[in-house]
Amino acid sequence: MGNIQSLTLGSGSGARNASFEYSSTTPLLHGVTENGLARDVSYDAAGNETVAGTTTRYSASNRLVSSGSYAYSYDAAGLRVMTTTAKSLFRLTQNFTTIKGGATAYGHVTFDFGLPQAGAVVALRSSDASTAAVPSTVTVSSGPEGGGGGFGYASFAITSSSVAQVTPVTVFATWNGETRTI
Repeated sequence: MGNIQSLTLGSGSGARNASFEYSSTTPLLHGVTENGLARDVSYDAAGNETVAGTTTRYSASNRLVSSGSYAYSYDAAGLRVMTTTAKSLFRLTQNFTTIKGGATAYGHVTFDFGLPQAGAVVALRSSDASTAAVPSTVTVSSGPEGGGGGFGYASFAITSSSVAQVTPVTVFATWNGETRTI
């Protein structure tokens, strides 16, 4: 059957014309030229396509998890069902709006994509530790897709102290130079 050598979509001034180059020793795509713009194609050790200058991550099962600012989700059959644009790799949420003095609530750090295979240690800080204390870090382990570029979730306790009046407190989570607050 062979590899596709060229492709034209549409006609006239709006047509898309592409040509494809292949490595002489394998059927892997080596380069693409579309409407006069050329780009090289390269692969990682597992044979997954990578894009120069873009962080591309694959799961342990070689599914594309993220590339640049895009994240990909799959159904149980392994079919890609969603592509999203993410502005950040992690988010910070809580299960409360107000904590009564002396009670414990929980904060959550979630990586929707981009979590390194080894996980991530996220630094935590409270704006008023005497009112609402948090641990100094929380470790987020890679989820079932693992293999780098995966997702993960971790909870941490926020322990409050009794106070005479309502006292606003901000909790900060920082990882890889990005900070989130609740």
